[in-house]
Amino acid sequence: MRIKASLLLILSLLLINCSKDEGPDLSSENKILSFKITSNGDGFNGVINEQSKTITLTTVALETNSTLVPEISISQNATISPNPSSAQDFSQNITYVVTAENGEQTTYTVITNNTPIASEKKILSFQLNIDDEVFDGVIDHASLTIEIETDKNPSYVSPIITISDGATISPDSSEPQNFNSDIQYTVTAEDQTSNVYTVMTKWISFNTVNSAISTSDIATRYYSNATPYVRTTYVDLSIPNSSIILENDTNSYEIATYNYTTYENNNLLNTSFQFEFPTDIVTAIDYKLKYIVDGQVKSVSPFNLDVLSENAPEIISSNQTNYSYNDTLILTGNNLLPGLRIVAHNGLIYQFNESSVSVNDDGTELTLPLDSNINMFPSWVGGSSPSETPIIMYYNARNGQTLVVDFN
Repeated sequence: MRIKASLLLILSLLLINCSKDEGPDLSSENKILSFKITSNGDGFNGVINEQSKTITLTTVALETNSTLVPEISISQNATISPNPSSAQDFSQNITYVVTAENGEQTTYTVITNNTPIASEKKILSFQLNIDDEVFDGVIDHASLTIEIETDKNPSYVSPIITISDGATISPDSSEPQNFNSDIQYTVTAEDQTSNVYTVMTKWISFNTVNSAISTSDIATRYYSNATPYVRTTYVDLSIPNSSIILENDTNSYEIATYNYTTYENNNLLNTSFQFEFPTDIVTAIDYKLKYIVDGQVKSVSPFNLDVLSENAPEIISSNQTNYSYNDTLILTGNNLLPGLRIVAHNGLIYQFNESSVSVNDDGTELTLPLDSNINMFPSWVGGSSPSETPIIMYYNARNGQTLVVDFN
């Protein structure tokens, strides 16, 4: 019995000693449990694939801020390298090594799939819809300009604009603008870079017509021997293959122009010219002026011209070429009528009718005493003398032939 007891004691001591030599069990867990980065205020969680040991980040706009400190959770009692509190450049693949408590290691590769924000900042199309007619802008991306031609007033128009995906534009296209002046639009890309486009609109227009160059009033009734002045904007007759056409539904004439002048005002090209009606023009009340370039109609006058060919008053001569106050103006001709307009040196137009103008019975002589308005004569009001003075036949609101004389 004593021998058995001694053997049991010895066995117990051996077992206890063996147990102390093995020590506690150490963890073999060496996983990345979660992975997240935050860029520009947006958080992106990694998708962990334990089979391939990859962590995939799907990001947007990371190129603007790619060096970041990640948020990583790993297995208990494990360690990770590099230190997760260290910033890394996630524009490239990053490798992390996780070491378990027992020393076993796992290597993870962080892969970033980034969608960069757009940098394109273009106006792709620009249109003006005026009175249900659409006018397309010609866009030059190199000079950042948009040129539009229209024959309608662009003073209060909301443009139709398309821009690069993801970009914004200011002012908003819904805001009406006065395109008689240059307008600037700023297009801002998603990456906050921007382009500034300048919209330059050419309103090609016939503005006024009158036998007197000194007035902007519109006069539309003419005898066929009148020589009206036309004021325009962007009717540029210096362009090759450009012309002025006078036509209605049944008749069309290319008209001869002269005294063509141009000047710029507020960056607008203003032009004026004088023209003669064709000698064979047919009487009609509905003629339009048209500006043609390379066969294309660029503008049509908003007014109709009423032209009378039959029995047009014709001035053949005057009794003098130089007149002073209290002289008498006598014109000879055919079909003369009791009415005149005198365009004086001061730019004013003095109009005379049958109360002061007399014509003989056969219409061959017209008489006007020049004693009713001293202001027509420059020497009496301190002006330069003599001054070329147009005398225009004018009867029943219809303008006729012009004769130029000198007033002292």
